Amino acid sequence: GLSDEVRHFLLRTSILKRLNAPLCRALLPGLPCEALLAQLESTHLLLGSDGLDDHSYRYHSLFCAYLQAQLRVEAPAEITTLHRRASAWFLQQSRPVPAIDHAIEGGDFGLAIELLQTHAARLAAEGRMGLLARWFTQIPPATLAAQPVLQALQIWATCMTRGPSEASLLMSELKLADHSDTAVQRHVRTLRPLLLSMMDCHEQAYEIGMPSIAALQGELSFAETALLNAMANVAAVLGRYQEARRWLETARRAQGV
Repeated sequence: GLSDEVRHFLLRTSILKRLNAPLCRALLPGLPCEALLAQLESTHLLLGSDGLDDHSYRYHSLFCAYLQAQLRVEAPAEITTLHRRASAWFLQQSRPVPAIDHAIEGGDFGLAIELLQTHAARLAAEGRMGLLARWFTQIPPATLAAQPVLQALQIWATCMTRGPSEASLLMSELKLADHSDTAVQRHVRTLRPLLLSMMDCHEQAYEIGMPSIAALQGELSFAETALLNAMANVAAVLGRYQEARRWLETARRAQGV
């Protein structure tokens, strides 16, 4: 008994985890989104406020899955465009995480890579490794192959979510140690001793990591700060407590702690 307009709205907004009027207008600029949201709320097709504010809603998970299945049948050519519009809206709101989610879900991996190049390092520094790991598994390996810095971050995410052994295998498979890019080498110089230390090869980790420690200078990157923390742990295990304290203090200053 729903009108064509309401049905059109339901199917296309089903790509959203949460709905609000401005976001729906970005997806469907020709529709009266505020009025449609109010109508759907009154008919209990929306679950009401999602708890974040009084004007944000969501669909029941089973109903949403049904709508998405119908969208794939009835308008598959629109899906990428809808996700791209949602991604653009979230970027305008300075919310890169859902923007990247929508780029990947829409199969727009070029846009996803562009956004990851801008935001992935910061997310890694914030410890969002599970999020990064999920994204990297969703992006085709052939697409990531042209992005060695992102591949290095993929190793970080693999290490922190699936363990050092699997991360070591991935680093060998990707052959990043042979890459000439300076940014990639910063990650490799940290990952090699870090992975060894996590596998209890502390003496080997110390030997491999010391030249990288000696070469540190100026403002430190995420990888270089992580190197200091990793090597401080190695030094403490080996009983080199003064070195451990010195490196930890340098890492704290670099992080502004």
